[in-house]
Amino acid sequence: MSQKIAVNQEYLKFPNFNLIIIGFIFLIYIAYLQIPIMEIDAAQYAMISLEMSQNNSYLQIYEEGKDYLDKPPLLFWLASIGIKIFGPNSIAYKIFPFIIICFGYFATFRFVALHYTKNVAFWSIIILATCQGYFLMVNDVRTDGILFGSIMLSIWQLSCYFKGRNWKYFLGAAFFASMAMMAKGPIGLLSILLPIGLDLIIRKQWKDVFHIRWLLFLGIVLVFLSPMLWGLYNQFDLHPEKTAYGIKSPSGIIFYFWTQSFGRITGGSDWNNETSYLYFFHTILWDFFPWIVVLLPALFFMVKNKAKLVEWISVTGFLMLFSLLSFSKYKLPHYIYITFPFASIICASYFTDISLKSQKLYSLISIGLLSIVGILFLAYFTLFFPFQIKNIWPVSLILLVIVLFFKVEENRHLVRFALVSISLNILLSMCFYPVLLQYQSGNQAATWISKHYDKNQLIYQYKHPSNSFSYYYGKAAIEVDSSQLADIPTSKLLLTDEKIFNPDWNLVKIFETYPVTRLNVKFLLNTSRLSELHKSYLYQKK
Repeated sequence: MSQKIAVNQEYLKFPNFNLIIIGFIFLIYIAYLQIPIMEIDAAQYAMISLEMSQNNSYLQIYEEGKDYLDKPPLLFWLASIGIKIFGPNSIAYKIFPFIIICFGYFATFRFVALHYTKNVAFWSIIILATCQGYFLMVNDVRTDGILFGSIMLSIWQLSCYFKGRNWKYFLGAAFFASMAMMAKGPIGLLSILLPIGLDLIIRKQWKDVFHIRWLLFLGIVLVFLSPMLWGLYNQFDLHPEKTAYGIKSPSGIIFYFWTQSFGRITGGSDWNNETSYLYFFHTILWDFFPWIVVLLPALFFMVKNKAKLVEWISVTGFLMLFSLLSFSKYKLPHYIYITFPFASIICASYFTDISLKSQKLYSLISIGLLSIVGILFLAYFTLFFPFQIKNIWPVSLILLVIVLFFKVEENRHLVRFALVSISLNILLSMCFYPVLLQYQSGNQAATWISKHYDKNQLIYQYKHPSNSFSYYYGKAAIEVDSSQLADIPTSKLLLTDEKIFNPDWNLVKIFETYPVTRLNVKFLLNTSRLSELHKSYLYQKK
């Protein structure tokens, strides 16, 4: 007989101040959704999604008409739906991945609520939603947000299954596991089965570990994956004459199941940025800010008191996935984001069960962190980007957060950490990034040309590779080399990073530009920024 799995309704009744925190978080998320898409990766994915929405090729993926063999299709499917509905803009690309992130928060809450108290369930979500990496994930949308959401939905469903043995949860877990695999490949399935399996092994539930149901689980996953696999097979495996990314006669199936994921660990993939095994120990300091201050003592506390653990999924999920990713030969900071749901549960469980003396210590630490944010606040409006009248209301919000910071009493050691992150991201989402993206010439040029010229005309690009331009303009620009400049028809527009000394071309507009994902102090300082800026030129053929 199946047993109904439910969460006590008291979990849904939060104090008013906690609702204020949730309101601030979503306000920041809304601001991030409207910020222009950044080069290089996110803009590339946005352009692939635009191309998919225009040619309606959902099972065979192309980039500027060429075969694309890298990321699985789920991000492109979601973004292309947004583009179909809203047209090529920032929100269209980000909105459906953001919705999956929100489902991931819900699943994390429900998973924690199966095992812990009201406070742990609520604060796990707040810690996760306010860590710096997840704010950045909503802004710079890649595959990691939908991977997180799919993983936690599947883990929650599997946890429900093992609580009540209801097969609808088993089927749901398999479906969301397939979503995780369509987000980022086999690492999605591994991120689900590894913590679940280790939890069962530690609890010595051997009948559940060695059960034929797992073959059924994998079979269901393969059924859900079949459209994607059919597309890969038809695009690559049936065409041995093809070459993609330097690979002759690539197998789309082998690339998906092995090369792209495990090949980075075994050396079977050419992707190698020569990062050390300690790479993520550095990046997590910022990506899990401000809660990183809590994570190390929380881990120590949980391992020390392992006999009292109510579930092992969180600890094993964090430690094993962190270790596995550290062995990859190609690493980027956002790869580690899939460990953060587990880290947030570890922190919340520890943070809501500490002594009054420790609470006071963490409150003092939070004051120090807020002071750092205050210094950044002053630096922004004095040294980096001098005060502008349009920034009055974000500044007012930051001041309101600071006032609330000192007024809160209940759970103040937790609330104050959250408000540190909130105040920082009000500054980033409503002041810093909107100004920063004015120095990305691609989206700026697309907006300007759309206002001043017929949007149906073709645009040429010379030494100005920019997916953000093509995406916001709504069609791919035509790339040309120096030998093709003379063949461009009369009255056509050319966007280039190189000044042209030719009487056949009229200079129409100059855009200041900078690689916005590679910031340095000289660029940030208002007094030296000009020396760091480059120029992009818009010409029209006479």
